Amino acid sequence: MNNIETECDEYFDKFDKMMATLKQDNPYCTIVTGDFNAHHRAWQNDHPDLKSPTDKFGLQMQNIFAEYNLEQIVKQPTHVVNISNTLIDLVATDQPSLVMHNEMLPSPDPLCHHLVNFVKMNLKCTVPDPRTGYVFHYARADEVSLQRSLYQYDWPAMMFKHPDDQVALFDECIMNAAKNFIPGGEKTFHPKDPPWLTVACKNLYNKYRRKFKAFTRRGSPQREKPHIDSLKQEFSDVVQKEKEMYMKDLGAQVSNPRTGQKRYFTALKKLMNNKVSTLIPPILLEGRFITDIKEKCEAFNQYFKKQCTLVDTTSTLPLFARTTANERKFH
Repeated sequence: MNNIETECDEYFDKFDKMMATLKQDNPYCTIVTGDFNAHHRAWQNDHPDLKSPTDKFGLQMQNIFAEYNLEQIVKQPTHVVNISNTLIDLVATDQPSLVMHNEMLPSPDPLCHHLVNFVKMNLKCTVPDPRTGYVFHYARADEVSLQRSLYQYDWPAMMFKHPDDQVALFDECIMNAAKNFIPGGEKTFHPKDPPWLTVACKNLYNKYRRKFKAFTRRGSPQREKPHIDSLKQEFSDVVQKEKEMYMKDLGAQVSNPRTGQKRYFTALKKLMNNKVSTLIPPILLEGRFITDIKEKCEAFNQYFKKQCTLVDTTSTLPLFARTTANERKFH
């Protein structure tokens, strides 16, 4: 038995023990997923692009699935290299009725040959609905015109109204003036989307996804693959560019001394990816923000070491001379 088979036997033995331990906790739903690099005809569901024969590793994995009542739900190719289409990225669960949707999406990484295994399940854990709000661009506000319009309003006349009417009128006047002199518009916020995922990114990905699905329906012809790869690369470049712009904007907010306290710490938490650590401000060294504690300590050590270094010059100290006739001694 070679080393690979020995390692696989050890893996399946540990995997079986893990599933047995997990079963003792009586979980509501068990989901097993990953790149198993195993093949079994039972997973292929007579898919025209899947013709891999059952191997030893796939047989062992299927036996474990059957023992713990797990159903493998992926029925499409997950690894595409040139003309080779294989199913090796598996998702198995003991609650297949909870699966609402399962499909393979094109990977946004141009160097990755694995597709994105998208599984949607109903676990009664609702995601907040998208919300729409009005967003002001304060940096482009016409402050002079805004102040002039507010000064020209007859505010004393509002004092004779009921307090509730005063509040409503005050709110209406302020918002009306703000919308006239501060650029802005309605914007929809999706809780699941990262902040750098702009409309341009979504449109480009939808185009890439439509082309990819048509590409797979036609049997993944080799002549169309360069066009699909170019769309993948284009989408990856746009997302990377938008993410860099977002991070630079957060860095600018943190480094700006005029940034308010609340806005500063909000930007700092986003910049540090909400990690549990002390909110010690980063330092800007040679055009690069340093947030790692160890790197900051090393940068400060080098700085103070440089300050304490003697400067070798041709200057000499003047000769000592008394400025008074009497010499006072201190004990």
